[in-house]
Amino acid sequence: MKRTFLLVLAATMIVALTLSGGCGGGGDTTTTAAVETTVSPDATGGSADGAALFAANCAVCHGAEGQGGNGPDIRPLADADKDRIVKQVTNGGKSMPPFGGQLSAAEIDTVAAYVINLQ
Repeated sequence: MKRTFLLVLAATMIVALTLSGGCGGGGDTTTTAAVETTVSPDATGGSADGAALFAANCAVCHGAEGQGGNGPDIRPLADADKDRIVKQVTNGGKSMPPFGGQLSAAEIDTVAAYVINLQ
């Protein structure tokens, strides 16, 4: 568990340094780099890769724990409909960029499952 946390933390820091504020708003045209992974379900119904995908694509704006930062706190979405999260990640909205062209449908589903399990 500690090793997974350190890997997620390292990936988050690399993405944050690379993108330096790539979460829309203010006319910023920075794009977010997607991470290629193999999706493998875990026992919680989420994915073992959900944390890595979140760290590489979402944490720069939503924080490592989903607590917010440049983007909003998404922990309250734990009660949301998974399809709503999939739609938001795929199409973007407000200041959030769309990830439909960067992540596969399976990867977006994996991230949505991970977000639902955030507390």
